[in-house]
Amino acid sequence: MQSVRHLLLLALTTSLGFALASCRSTQPLATGIQADPTAVMTLSGLDPTVPTASAMERDPRGFGDAQALEARGNYRGAYKRYIRLAKKHRRNDLAGEAFFHAGRCLEEIQRHNKAFDTYQKVVDQFPRSPRFPEIIRRQYDIGMRYYQGDLRPMLGLRHADSLAESISRLNAVVQNAPYSAVAPEAQFHIGLAHEQLGEHPKAADAYALIPANYPDHPLVEQAKFRRAECLYQIATVRTYNQKYYQESIEQFMDFLTQFPESPLAPESYLRIEELRAKQANEMLQIARFYLKQRQEEAAKVYLRNIVRDFTDTSPAEDASALLKTLES
Repeated sequence: MQSVRHLLLLALTTSLGFALASCRSTQPLATGIQADPTAVMTLSGLDPTVPTASAMERDPRGFGDAQALEARGNYRGAYKRYIRLAKKHRRNDLAGEAFFHAGRCLEEIQRHNKAFDTYQKVVDQFPRSPRFPEIIRRQYDIGMRYYQGDLRPMLGLRHADSLAESISRLNAVVQNAPYSAVAPEAQFHIGLAHEQLGEHPKAADAYALIPANYPDHPLVEQAKFRRAECLYQIATVRTYNQKYYQESIEQFMDFLTQFPESPLAPESYLRIEELRAKQANEMLQIARFYLKQRQEEAAKVYLRNIVRDFTDTSPAEDASALLKTLES
């Protein structure tokens, strides 16, 4: 009778794990995620502070002792017990439950990096664990704390190092559960972190993944604008490269087409005007360079293009006057 009961409990846990694993690709997306790991109880129906019934049933002494230490605030002692349990049950799902509680203990003693890696063992080895939704949420919270500067990879390191660490951790969250509730937020903050580090090409690539992977998510509006802004920053630091000017203008135009009433629309129009003026001015400088080289025909090509395509910019007036002088 006892063995039958064990089998029924195991079957129930496995079925719950399959259901939660399938939720990874079907859960509705959300914005404004706040750090509150206990809120995940509503997803799994499990108390994050208590080992599962299956774990307590199959190793009551081991999990009971570890839980007692954790309840008394002896998180280091509890962590060691949970790791021993993970090794003892390494061939079954109880190891995943032990790793989960070990990670929680590490968070309590401010060992967040190690906690993240401990949670990752559950993701890698026990992807059908009923703890999966909460683990993703906890990993996301750790990544966000690095982004916000609350955590540092090592004592004394700069905020830039925290941003780099947040990129690594949030990337892992997106890879672990690309369609979880926190994945769009994680992807957006990867772009923000790259942008703050001055890595505008990487930031632009990160932002591009939001409309590509989450086309109906509210963050699409901000992501498309930020991508256009990153391309603007690239264009303004790379001289004599018309490609970046044009690409940035096209991104702002695309943004305005999709979000004409956005609060960011006025700034987008100003950026387009500025980029067109810069693009025309750069072409004017190229034309003058050709004139110095006594290559008038090549210079005329650029001048005519400025007059034709950038009529509304100030460089167009100079180009028109110079062209009339050359053709008189």
